[in-house]
Amino acid sequence: MAGRERVELDTAAAQILWLPDHAVLARDLARPVIIKKGRSIYVDSSGAVAFAIQSDRTEVSDRIVQHFADAGWHQRPTQQLNPQLPTSFECGWATHGGGVLAPLGPEGEATRAEPHYEWRGEWENGRGDIVRYMLGGQGRQLRGYADYAPRSVVESGQRKLGH
Repeated sequence: MAGRERVELDTAAAQILWLPDHAVLARDLARPVIIKKGRSIYVDSSGAVAFAIQSDRTEVSDRIVQHFADAGWHQRPTQQLNPQLPTSFECGWATHGGGVLAPLGPEGEATRAEPHYEWRGEWENGRGDIVRYMLGGQGRQLRGYADYAPRSVVESGQRKLGH
């Protein structure tokens, strides 16, 4: 097309954003430039993947942690975008909600709602790229979202924030 530059995208995010074997891809609501291996790749070469998985929550987070340890990524103790908040490596799975619901049934028996669990892990490699995984759900029904930011995107964000 006349007048348009051709941009070469780095599609490393498609390889970096790993999922456990039994994860099911979910629709990413953002607008990627391309989709490769089910991963959304954006114009700045960052990427993301949304997924669902039915499994024990600690098993899923442990497998993700092990994958990135084996690949040489280093755990971040705090969130890159919210450095005042710890990652789940420091505090584990967080619970939200749960407890007794309004009485149901003829005897007025109460039912207990299962709490919602959340987990956030972030890693950085030697080049300064960052990958984040967010998991959440009730029981064995989990949803997840992972994203990857190459060093150039990380540095651009830090400049914009005055860091």
